[in-house]
Amino acid sequence: MKTVLRYSGIFVMITAMGAGSDSPTIHELLLDHCRVIASSDVELAAQMSGVIKSMPVKEGSEVSEGESVLKIDDTQARISSKLAEMTWKQAQERSLDTSGVTFSKASALVAESEYKRALKTNEAVPQAISEIQIEKYEMEMKKAQIGIEKAIFDQKQAGWDQEIREKEFQVAKANQNQHYLTSPINGMIVKKNKSVGEWVTQGEAVFRIVNLEIMHVEGYIDLSRNDIQEVINREVKIEIKMARNRTVTFSGKIIQVNMMVEAGEKILVKAEMVNRKENGEWLIIPGMSADMRIQLNHSENDQKVLPITQNPAARILY
Repeated sequence: MKTVLRYSGIFVMITAMGAGSDSPTIHELLLDHCRVIASSDVELAAQMSGVIKSMPVKEGSEVSEGESVLKIDDTQARISSKLAEMTWKQAQERSLDTSGVTFSKASALVAESEYKRALKTNEAVPQAISEIQIEKYEMEMKKAQIGIEKAIFDQKQAGWDQEIREKEFQVAKANQNQHYLTSPINGMIVKKNKSVGEWVTQGEAVFRIVNLEIMHVEGYIDLSRNDIQEVINREVKIEIKMARNRTVTFSGKIIQVNMMVEAGEKILVKAEMVNRKENGEWLIIPGMSADMRIQLNHSENDQKVLPITQNPAARILY
């Protein structure tokens, strides 16, 4: 006798518990209409106010991290930096000069020798040298000894002055360097707001630089269907539709899962992928839409959805 199953108004769910293989079952979670964004997007602002003297880049230029992209007139800052450097070097020479200490020590030895000679003379010939002269020799000796301490103190102060002048030079040099702008990232100049000869104000945005080599793809997962642990650090396949019905595919990996639940029990996940060029131009740009397939690894005890024709133990739920 044949059994006829009517599917109208019936939900059919087929489950299988570990299909006899010890290897884990691989599932895919498809997130469509994901958003492609740049991994780094920087508004580069001027650190100093002044007239732009040179700008070796333009919109569309690719720059490397640390590459110079702008110079503001630094004439005054350059002179101040040079003056501070000269002052520092003078102070450095004074701190290394030990002649004052050497001279004071020598003077102290002479004064001590004169005092002792006077005492010996009086021992040999009593009152050959007056008491007043002896006291004078003694005072000169003590004065010379104090002179040594003073010379050592002055040399130490010269060392402190040398350090102060060095810091002043570093400040002046840093001020001069602020007249130069360098790119903080590898990327492309996608917007230029100023030109050579124009005045720029400190804090004013001059360039927008975007890293197009490393791209991020953002999508949302439904917590009612998947747990956070299922997607953390998972491999992904990213599919992006191009013109004339062409689809390009990239491999990537989930690098971030937002731990804040948004409306509809959804959380944001972010994957990272490496862009590539075609005909010298980047293939993927920020703002594109993508489909992301997250590879979900489950244990053999997890449920696996099977087609109805492959499961003899089907259950019909009304």
